[in-house]
Amino acid sequence: METETVRIQVATRMSNLPPNLGFTSAVQIELHEVIEELLEDVTGTTHVASYVASLSPISRVLLKPRSFLPEKLSRLLRRQLNRETPFCEYLAEKISFCRFSRANYTLYQRPFLMSVNVRVVKEVRFILSSVSGPLSGAPVDVFQRLLEEQTVEPAMDLDESCSICFEKLSESSSESHHNSIIQMPKCLHSFHQNCIFEWLARHNSCPLCRRVPFEEDQD
Repeated sequence: METETVRIQVATRMSNLPPNLGFTSAVQIELHEVIEELLEDVTGTTHVASYVASLSPISRVLLKPRSFLPEKLSRLLRRQLNRETPFCEYLAEKISFCRFSRANYTLYQRPFLMSVNVRVVKEVRFILSSVSGPLSGAPVDVFQRLLEEQTVEPAMDLDESCSICFEKLSESSSESHHNSIIQMPKCLHSFHQNCIFEWLARHNSCPLCRRVPFEEDQD
């Protein structure tokens, strides 16, 4: 089973307004997106299967609000960010709270710059259930095609783990045939060859999303 949730992380910081930004207080927003895949086994233990974050902001805007009241900020954010109303309302509340907190309101009476870092985290959770009934492994030709068509080199700069053994894929030895990386067709989930082959010997599907490899060719 697969579930998907989205959470928003907001960090704010205020400083004196740089001279090059004029004489009106400004809000600088950087928006990042993160995709986090989690694997929950039958015991309820959760492991991070992969974590992919945008290295540079997907959106960066500079605002000069006339008012820091949440309802007015929300309207401005909807125009500038082109995001859903609940997202803009939540972000507006965070910005307004930062501006009118006692410490900031006292310290920054003159024009200021508020830096807002927003991370939109999309969490995909794969829940593995115990298999009932007889086990049905993948056909022999699936193993051969995976070897010939889906073997990939591990990316040394990617902090991704095999979701079966939970060891890093980047630490696999390309010199060892059994430690090479298999990237499943369509879903593109990656595993150590020996891990995924052992799994496919019992279950004819990806252990994360349950997609059958080369299913379109088996119909």
